[in-house]
Amino acid sequence: MKNILSKRVKCIQTDPPYAVINISKLGLRYFRLLIEATPSSKNRLIKNFLGHPNIGWIFLAKGWGNIAIGIWASDNDEINDISASIRNLLSPKDKIVYQSELTALYGFGTSRPINKKGKEMRIIDAVIKPVELDQISIDYLKILTIDSSLSKNDYASILGTTVSKINELDKKLLSSGIIV
Repeated sequence: MKNILSKRVKCIQTDPPYAVINISKLGLRYFRLLIEATPSSKNRLIKNFLGHPNIGWIFLAKGWGNIAIGIWASDNDEINDISASIRNLLSPKDKIVYQSELTALYGFGTSRPINKKGKEMRIIDAVIKPVELDQISIDYLKILTIDSSLSKNDYASILGTTVSKINELDKKLLSSGIIV
């Protein structure tokens, strides 16, 4: 996972393809922070959170905020713990400029209709028992949230598996409603 992040952390793709992940199916919530951070704080954040199991992605940017962090957490306590850990690494010169939470859907990409007919996608999902995933499935979801434009061969190479395993993961995640 560190390999793809370190290679792609400076590149944010915001146009097609488009992906929506229903993380409530995993029993998770999604929280993101956009921070205007000094160079030393950015380095500390990357060093401390790049391999963290609850961090879905870290992007470097220019403009309003220069580093963004996406967090997957199971409850408020976990969100608060991770958020506090991030805030503890910031200096007085740093500023959190934006934060938000989505409790069910996590989407990325622009200029694309919500569904193939361009109609609003409605998902009403009361998860009583979350879907259990193995580590390769979770890693695959994290990579999809970083860049959903890679080929199946690229995903297989990054994850150290085969294209048939990636196709199998896609089918499993689509049929279970995790990828929408």
